[in-house]
Amino acid sequence: MASTVKREVKRRRGAARRTLARACVGVCVSAIVIVIARHRDGIDVEGALDEGGGGWRLDRFVFGRGSAREVAPEVARAPATYETRDASTGFAPDGGPREYGNVHRVSCGSDAALTGFRFDVQSDGDENKSVRNAYACVEAKNDDGLAFGGANDARETTQGPSGSRWHGRDSYDNLNEHAVDCLDAFLSGWYLKQWSKSMSIVYECTTGRSTPRRDACETLESASVVFDVEAISSLAPATVSCPQEHALTAFKFNGNAFEFTCCPRPQL
Repeated sequence: MASTVKREVKRRRGAARRTLARACVGVCVSAIVIVIARHRDGIDVEGALDEGGGGWRLDRFVFGRGSAREVAPEVARAPATYETRDASTGFAPDGGPREYGNVHRVSCGSDAALTGFRFDVQSDGDENKSVRNAYACVEAKNDDGLAFGGANDARETTQGPSGSRWHGRDSYDNLNEHAVDCLDAFLSGWYLKQWSKSMSIVYECTTGRSTPRRDACETLESASVVFDVEAISSLAPATVSCPQEHALTAFKFNGNAFEFTCCPRPQL
């Protein structure tokens, strides 16, 4: 009788162990499936200690090393677009190259191009005029500097006299000798450089893509002016402005008006 009871107890213990073993195997298999699924969904499982809660996570027991960190989800990249903006230099006294030169610097910055500029005038009478350059830029956004380039190419027209001797070398008699031309690139900024008795135009050209359609470039002309070679304010009617989806590549004052070239901007 005693031996029969012992056999029954032993049988029941064996059955319990087998049931527990099957349960453990089921839990382990489920854990492995969960860990693999989480790993495929962006979890970098490398260890055992849960950094967030300070506890132990099931996947640590499977891989048994390092620490776990979640891979940040990839942020959707904003599409590349063009944005236009207006800017201006500050007002400063009217006059010849010595007053205007080096003061008014038109600049669109990197990955941007000039689409137009003009001369604004304010005064409290004929004797006290001041001028500034207002200008417009088109800037490429979210394109990693591919359209117009991250840095610009500085150039300069041939140096010449800043006016005639009869005007004390402070006039624009020779302004028509200075041609700004970026060829297949776009203009991003310029200013009149004056020193001693000389002047030139310093300008910057873009270094990104060239115009996609050279055959669609347009050579235009501003309104004509009665030019006072001793007053830059006399250029106020001569506005330079490119058509939509074009940017400036070249300009030159011909003595009566600005001749300028506008080309289609690069594709994004």
